[in-house]
Amino acid sequence: MAGVFQVMAYGVRALDKDEVDPLFMSKIAKIATAEIISSKELSTDWQRAASGLLVLIGLNLPDLVSFLV
Repeated sequence: MAGVFQVMAYGVRALDKDEVDPLFMSKIAKIATAEIISSKELSTDWQRAASGLLVLIGLNLPDLVSFLV
């Protein structure tokens, strides 16, 4: 699971500001948020990767991530 979130974060990091699709980013952000919230496991590797993905999305679309919080 951590690898999936890391790959998604790498893809988001590689995007330019004009290439960001807000609808797609909101879907990815919802997936990452749902995985962090729903799991009762304490697996810091993938939780850290998911939160890193949310940070990168927030750098591109700060209003989107502030809405999720």
